[in-house]
Amino acid sequence: MFGSQGVIHRDVKPSNVLVDRAGRAKLTDFGVARLLEGEGRRFTRTGAALGSLRFAAPELLDDAKRAGPAVDQFGLAATVYYALTRDFPYGGKTAVNLMNAMVAGRSTPASARRPDVPAEMSLVLAKALAPEPEARFASMSDLGLALQAFAGGP
Repeated sequence: MFGSQGVIHRDVKPSNVLVDRAGRAKLTDFGVARLLEGEGRRFTRTGAALGSLRFAAPELLDDAKRAGPAVDQFGLAATVYYALTRDFPYGGKTAVNLMNAMVAGRSTPASARRPDVPAEMSLVLAKALAPEPEARFASMSDLGLALQAFAGGP
């Protein structure tokens, strides 16, 4: 996606994904995006509110300045998870409960919420939803390749 092109979107969520008539997904709303090179090359001001909590990677909530390309993997995985299950990977009735579940990595496998989701896809999503960026895929391209195996859908 964008990390390989020097941009971190930082707000990947369902409402920012549009599908064209040919069925291609397009990411919109770069209001909180930033360029990878240099702190001075931001699209948004420092301290700007970032994304929707249920789709935001834990490191965005902790320190947005240290957020790298892996935040977009987390947002995409949470978006795909929601599209498949109509539910969120992490539970929590309050923002604090939700953040604690995210940091602890206590997500519910997509296949547990919807049995026709292949267990292998649940594993792909779980990897991209890992609380630590280093535990996610090496790149957004790698996540994309892993998801392509399921392009036919459940």
